[in-house]
Amino acid sequence: MINKFTVLGLLAFGAVALPAAADPACVSGSLASEIGVTCDIGSLTFDFTSWGTGSLSAPASDFTFTVLSNGFTISTTSGTSRSDTDLDLDLGVGAEDYGDLVYNVTDQNGNITGEAVTDNGLSASGSDYSLAEAYDNTTCTSPCSDDAYAFADVLQSQGVVYSYGPTSLLFGSPFSSGSGDAYAFLLEADGPSDTATWDGSTTFTFSTETVVPEPRLAGVLSVMLLGLVAVRRKARC
Repeated sequence: MINKFTVLGLLAFGAVALPAAADPACVSGSLASEIGVTCDIGSLTFDFTSWGTGSLSAPASDFTFTVLSNGFTISTTSGTSRSDTDLDLDLGVGAEDYGDLVYNVTDQNGNITGEAVTDNGLSASGSDYSLAEAYDNTTCTSPCSDDAYAFADVLQSQGVVYSYGPTSLLFGSPFSSGSGDAYAFLLEADGPSDTATWDGSTTFTFSTETVVPEPRLAGVLSVMLLGLVAVRRKARC
């Protein structure tokens, strides 16, 4: 006769050792439909919590979300660029125009080792100050303080234009989960002749590494298999 406590014990080991069921795959479509959704892109599980905007209206319904094999692209539904001039005069000093997708992310198979931002259509012009930027920042879940960061930007100051990136940085060590902000665009334009432009599409991608199970976990799995064999043999006696 099979000892029910043995079976329950093996099931408990299994609950600890086996991964949780996968979430549904993320689907391309309106960005607005992604807010509040938990879904998978490759080995990454995303929880898209909110869409933040700056001084100008930029509702999520004005943008599309396209799933890639290792990330996603945010673009305008119209396919046109977004351009701002003299934001400080129109909206006050320090005004910014931006779109920020806030998320939590977990790598189900290992660790996040970095991220990248691709945006080839940023521009800034004028004679005072303007900035066009796209960036992503993912911070490891507390208590660790590791951080992955990527950006591309074009800065104009006193008529001189500087381009930076695209650049990807990892501060600390790879990590399995964290929270982040994906800024599809961030535009600033201070003076009447200053203009900042985003071409209307930014791609965010993530690099990961698979982590081999720890020996202790492998041992648990071995005990489970041996225990199940013993139970079956006992049942046949």
